[in-house]
Amino acid sequence: MNKLLKQLSVYKTDYTLKNFGQTKPKGNCLPEDGYYVVPTEPMNNITKCITIGVGDMIDFEEELSKEYPNINFSFYDGTVDKLPVENDKFTFYKNNVSQIDISNNKSLNSILLENKVQNEKTLLKIDCEGAEYNTIPYVNEDLLANVDVLILELHWIADHYFEAIELLEQLNKNYTLIHSHGISWCGTLTINEEKIPNVIELTFVNKNIDTNNLGNIFYRPEIDKIQY
Repeated sequence: MNKLLKQLSVYKTDYTLKNFGQTKPKGNCLPEDGYYVVPTEPMNNITKCITIGVGDMIDFEEELSKEYPNINFSFYDGTVDKLPVENDKFTFYKNNVSQIDISNNKSLNSILLENKVQNEKTLLKIDCEGAEYNTIPYVNEDLLANVDVLILELHWIADHYFEAIELLEQLNKNYTLIHSHGISWCGTLTINEEKIPNVIELTFVNKNIDTNNLGNIFYRPEIDKIQY
């Protein structure tokens, strides 16, 4: 099997998967980028959500806060001045993610440490427009392994083909991929005569949570027709 396709293999799970965020079509158009999928059973224990990359849309976090009121949220984005909405559970930091702490940039290590992931049940969502390739490879893997649920938007795979493989190999050591869906407006690339999305939303669960809920491996690049 192609190396990238192998790393994008998704495991069947008995967890209930649920969409949060922008899921409704607008007129005759498909939904825009903005929804993510979580496993509901592990989410019942989550106490902290760390969001890296905000822009002008936090529908996912707004809906999640209503469903899981025990979660406190930390947002990081140096490209905006504030969150589009206010919430007592939301804390905003005007920082971009980077390899090291410099100027208004923070490393992923620093972000995880200041959110005390060692003592929290944590959901980490990374949607930082390609910066994942320059940040995740430099994170302390033992520190990252404290994160229970990881959501990643993997960007511009055609331009970062080998980097994407290495990043996925790194994550798959401690995490199991349980969901993927493509973003409709970002195009596709062709591998072994198969088209896959150029930008993909991925949901991982920590292998330490409950491996009994994971079954045989399978690969479905068209898992979610709404955005692909």
